[in-house]
Amino acid sequence: MDGLPGRNFDGKITRFSYSLDDPSKTMLAETELLNPKLELRPGMYAIVKIGIERKEDALLVPVDALLIEKSGVSLFTIADNKAKKDSGENRFNDGINAEILSGLKSDQSVILIGKRRWPTASQSSGGQVRAKTSNSNLQDPENIQI
Repeated sequence: MDGLPGRNFDGKITRFSYSLDDPSKTMLAETELLNPKLELRPGMYAIVKIGIERKEDALLVPVDALLIEKSGVSLFTIADNKAKKDSGENRFNDGINAEILSGLKSDQSVILIGKRRWPTASQSSGGQVRAKTSNSNLQDPENIQI
């Protein structure tokens, strides 16, 4: 709240317009807030963070790990130093991370760079790979060998 710096208030959205203002990317919303000390006044403006859904145990991968095809979503994992194409099911995707609902275990590594180098569907698995850790320069496509 601009008028109450450093203060946080938890609330619940009770009503909102179904129309997004395109230039500002804003939407009018009304909330119910607990106000036991009567610090909040009608018409005050605030910058808010809205939590849509929170999952403590979500399995997230970088969106660069996803291979999106007409047949669905796939990921390339590493098994016995070979690339393996696995189909996966995802729901949440914010453009940075994607939640994987099935097709991947939390201890599996995924291939981020080089996944589009397989020329045909018949070569979708089995290529030799040399994995680089997250400390390596993953921006360089030559860091992974297929």
